[in-house]
Amino acid sequence: MINAYYIAIIVFLVILIGYGLFNTFYNPTPKLTVMNDNVINLSTQTYVVPADVAKQNFLTTAGGTFCGFFKIDGINRTPRLNPTVGYDWSYTQIITMPNVWSLQIIPPTTTASGVPACVLSVKTVKANGSSSFEKLNLPAFPMQRWVHVAILREGRRFDVMFDNQIVGSLTCIGYPNMLTAPIVSGWSTNGIQGSLVYPQIAPRRYTLQEVIDARKALSDTNGAPYTGGFKWAFPKFGCPNGLFCVNFNSPSSGMQQWKTPYS
Repeated sequence: MINAYYIAIIVFLVILIGYGLFNTFYNPTPKLTVMNDNVINLSTQTYVVPADVAKQNFLTTAGGTFCGFFKIDGINRTPRLNPTVGYDWSYTQIITMPNVWSLQIIPPTTTASGVPACVLSVKTVKANGSSSFEKLNLPAFPMQRWVHVAILREGRRFDVMFDNQIVGSLTCIGYPNMLTAPIVSGWSTNGIQGSLVYPQIAPRRYTLQEVIDARKALSDTNGAPYTGGFKWAFPKFGCPNGLFCVNFNSPSSGMQQWKTPYS
């Protein structure tokens, strides 16, 4: 006769697996979808979310969420000389939905004249049909480390998060431009070096805690994303309320072995 203890364990596992599958495949609450689990080079432009998916998830619903892990290793610190206006401290786009919204940075060393080091630019359309770019000034983007960035929209309101903290909010005067456009990472002409991993999108505005949980599910205790190996989290279907969001990657120790005759 089977021991009652083992029967209880089997019943518990069946319930646990059934609950996870139900939340993953049948829960009506939209979840974040990982669009690409490879490391994306920011020195070239890359289409990370197709145009129809980007519009359906970020614009045609009442709200939307886009997030991902960014690491900016360097950016061109030399301005271009424009004969008409002098030195051109132009911004570099690190992620954009062209003619809808764009997250842009500029080297912090070039902001002495009061130019913000990071901005979210949103193209909006007013009731009379006129359009303009409304901008949200943000703190300087952290350099040379992984940063989890989330762009949240609810109606005309945009919130930007860096590493679990809201760093800026903007309620637009107009309504976001309803354009079918892809979400594109990187910039090929302005000397940016860096990476993007785990770009995610969802057709609703995530709460602060949900963004924190989404970051935690794909990163180690230092907040750096896992970038290789086996990930058991059903990442293509989202993370059902923390269930099955265990990551079996082990982050590297960061130590290097000397290979010289003197090691």
